[in-house]
Amino acid sequence: MEAMLSHSLWGGFVNIDDVEVSASLAGTLSMILSVQARRRSSRISKKRNYRGSVYGRAPNRHRDFALGLQCNLRGYFGFDGAPPVYGEKDFEHRFRVPRAVFMRIYEAVKDRPYWRQRVNVTEKPQ
Repeated sequence: MEAMLSHSLWGGFVNIDDVEVSASLAGTLSMILSVQARRRSSRISKKRNYRGSVYGRAPNRHRDFALGLQCNLRGYFGFDGAPPVYGEKDFEHRFRVPRAVFMRIYEAVKDRPYWRQRVNVTEKPQ
């Protein structure tokens, strides 16, 4: 029996004279081991929810980006002769610069090739 205890986890506590201390240490060790076992089992059984381009998933929903651009233009710059929906204060809050500075930058870069809108292979504007 003594040889069996020396090879077990509790074998280190057999030689301690104070029974209360050995019982306390054994209880603490038992609690630590059970917490570790629960953590290990919860990590293994946790289901992963993968998103993105995974075979078998539904394709992305069609979003009308042109309509979103048109709404932003109408809201902050006015569109088709209509006045802007948002005022100067809202414009500065959204874009972090006054409208005059924004328009000056826009006029400076709008004709450069990098900023020109192009049509991609699928005949959609980029």
